[in-house]
Amino acid sequence: MGRIVFFILVLFSGICSVNATPTIEVVNTLKDYKVFLYEFENAKGDEQKQLAAWENYEKKYEYLFSKDAFDLNRNNDKLEDLKKYFKKLPEIKNKVLELYPKANQVVLKSAESFSKVFKDFKDSNIVIKVYLISSSKKMNGYATTIEGNPVVLLGMDGTVMIGQNEKDVEFVFAHELHHIYWGRIKHGDDDKDSFDVALWFEGFATYASGLVTGFSDDVVLSDSWLAEKCKDPAYVKKLAKKYKNLVTKVWPKIKKNNDEKESRKIYKYWFGSIGNETKENPSRSGYCLGLHVVKILASNNSLDDMVEWKGTELTNKIRLTLDYIIDK
Repeated sequence: MGRIVFFILVLFSGICSVNATPTIEVVNTLKDYKVFLYEFENAKGDEQKQLAAWENYEKKYEYLFSKDAFDLNRNNDKLEDLKKYFKKLPEIKNKVLELYPKANQVVLKSAESFSKVFKDFKDSNIVIKVYLISSSKKMNGYATTIEGNPVVLLGMDGTVMIGQNEKDVEFVFAHELHHIYWGRIKHGDDDKDSFDVALWFEGFATYASGLVTGFSDDVVLSDSWLAEKCKDPAYVKKLAKKYKNLVTKVWPKIKKNNDEKESRKIYKYWFGSIGNETKENPSRSGYCLGLHVVKILASNNSLDDMVEWKGTELTNKIRLTLDYIIDK
């Protein structure tokens, strides 16, 4: 995420670039979001004009809005979702506008801290674009690739809508940057298509965000219901049993049948917001279980060793740790 030379910044056309290796480019869409707000408010309640104002904003970043990140917390009816968003705008607008400039500096701070924890990150020759963007959905962070290049999307309005602020941007960025570090820089050519790796991928990123920021598990789990349940050993054991069944029995069948739809459904259940979560059954439970697995392994292994694990070695360690949780 960061680098020792992260203090040298170049500001131009809404882009903030860190003069280091790798390079972090922060693309701030605040100017275009302000244009949207101006057009939206001038629509004076005309729904078609409001929708047109949003479409104008979205078209400027069409290559981003085509990514899965903007569908994870979206219902099937985009129009209805936007209408709900428009009703929230008066309440969230000022906080969103305040968050944009704060997020610029928070990203750079988090990046620098990341390079101190994962020291070999600064030796990688990679350019990472970080978009500070509004999506009209409860999306606060997402790592992806565009034309083969790593990209982090940080949702400014999504952050505000879920009650978060610039402090949360710091650990969310660290989380997403770890995805790029572990998933691309350390293991770019490895097969990561399994639910064993999905658990490690999210659990390790959650753990890393705590190391980088110094924030507690309650914070980096990003969900008060989940954080509370995650303290309950019985709940974690239940998750471990269910997940062990997934990786040993369910996933092999899905892979054999090449059932992408079912795979996405299961992934969303464990790692996405499912829309009907409760205090006793919070969403994104895979983050809790993954964090427990990583913390158990971290108690007996160095961080340098853990970032190198892959393939059968990694799968065996994950499943043995699930067994350990189940048998405790």
